[in-house]
Amino acid sequence: MRPFFNFFTSYIVPASTLLPIGAGFIYFNKLNKPLKALLAYLLMAFIMNVIGTTMAHYDINNLPALHLYTLLEAVFILLYYRYAFDSPVVNRWTTICIIFFSTACIINALFFQSIYEFNTNTRPVGALMIIIFSAAYLAYQNSIPNRELVTSSGRIVAGGFLLYFCSAIFQFIFTEALRHTTPRSIRIMIWDIHAALVFIMYMIFLIAIIRHGRSQR
Repeated sequence: MRPFFNFFTSYIVPASTLLPIGAGFIYFNKLNKPLKALLAYLLMAFIMNVIGTTMAHYDINNLPALHLYTLLEAVFILLYYRYAFDSPVVNRWTTICIIFFSTACIINALFFQSIYEFNTNTRPVGALMIIIFSAAYLAYQNSIPNRELVTSSGRIVAGGFLLYFCSAIFQFIFTEALRHTTPRSIRIMIWDIHAALVFIMYMIFLIAIIRHGRSQR
């Protein structure tokens, strides 16, 4: 059973990004601006997953890639919400958050946490920002008087982000501590659960893209 989970976390989950990416290219001309931004995020995630998997395969510490991914992940998702809200107020907030978080990631890597260890200072902050924007988006959608402006794809994507980041934020906070205080079997189980959450999130994005593409005439 262990070989299956190793294969699942190392290869199936990174490769599963190709499913929503493929759907995104199939329905590309029918996608709205937020979903095109989501497609860009998925392409970035796939590239970073390939880099991380390749480094791990050759026994190279891939945590520097995680530091870079943390920064890019937050930037791409905040840009997604910039287009999803389409609001001058949100535009200002996303710009502020991108500048703040990018600066925080650089300072953290230079002075506080080596790029060769887990970035437990910045990754939870990025996750918290995404949780706040996702929850705010769902609240915004629920408050729209004209129900024709409610986008089911946007609600599905926000739900996918909330499911993953709400479930994983505590792992982001305590990863480094767990590495030094818990048995290896427990740490592996936690990473298996994390991989399953990532897989589910990608499948939720796949559903959102296909539903939106099929709804457009």
